[in-house]
Amino acid sequence: MLVLISLLSFAEAQFKGFCNPFQAATGRWTAGTATFYSGGRGGACGFGGLGYAIYGERYAAASMKIWQNGAACGMCVEIKCMGPKGCYAGKVVKVTITDFCPNTPPNLAHCGPEKNHIDMGQNSFPVIANPKVGVINTQYRVVPCNPYTTFQVQVNGNQFGWLSLLIAQIPGSGRVVGCEVQGTGMNYWEGLKRTWGSNWVRTGKPLKAPINVRLSLLGQICKVTSRNCIPSGFYFGQVVKCNLR
Repeated sequence: MLVLISLLSFAEAQFKGFCNPFQAATGRWTAGTATFYSGGRGGACGFGGLGYAIYGERYAAASMKIWQNGAACGMCVEIKCMGPKGCYAGKVVKVTITDFCPNTPPNLAHCGPEKNHIDMGQNSFPVIANPKVGVINTQYRVVPCNPYTTFQVQVNGNQFGWLSLLIAQIPGSGRVVGCEVQGTGMNYWEGLKRTWGSNWVRTGKPLKAPINVRLSLLGQICKVTSRNCIPSGFYFGQVVKCNLR
C-alpha cells in the first residue's frame, strides 16, 4: 500500500485554534506498490458487513508499515498507477483501509515489514490499471475521508459491564485514536482500550444507558462528542448511528 507518513507525525491540521473533524490535511505523494484481492466483507479492522455497507468495493489492506497495529483503520488513500505497464493514464482511485496484509508467506514479497504496499479491492484496481498485470508501482497519498455527519457504532457487549464498540464511518482523517464513554449519571469520562483494528473495549461496573460516546480523531487532535449515542436496552450486535458534534 502506501508509503507512510507516520500516523503520529502525519499532518496535524490547525484550523486557527478550532478543531474541525470534517477536515484533514492531504499527505504527500509517496512511492509504493499495489495488488488486488477479494473479500471486502471481512478484514482485520473488524468492520465486517458494516464496513462493506459503508465503504463498498473501495476497501483495501495495508502492509505492516502502514497498518501500525490497526491505527490505520478507516484511513482514506488516493492511489495512482506508475507502471511498469498496464497503467490507465490520469486515473486515480480512493480507497479506505479496512484490512491488514500480513507479513507472512505468501505475502512477504509485497507485505513484508519494510514494504509500502496496498492490496486493493478487486474492483478498485481496474480503475487505475489493467488487472492482468497483477502488481503495479504506485504513488499514493493520505486524503480526507467523506464528510460524514454521523459515525456508526456496532455494540458488541452486554449491559453487565463488558462493552466492546466497533467504530466506523469517520470523516476527516478517518482515524480514531481514542474512545471514551460516559454513562447516564456519570460526571467523568472513562477511556476504552483499543483491542484490535477499530474495536474499543471496557470492563467493570455496568454503565447506565443511554451512554455518551466521545472520540478523539487524528487531526488536531479533534474530540467529538455524541450524546445518547448508545440507547437504553442496547443488545449485542446492534448498530447505531451517532451524531458528530
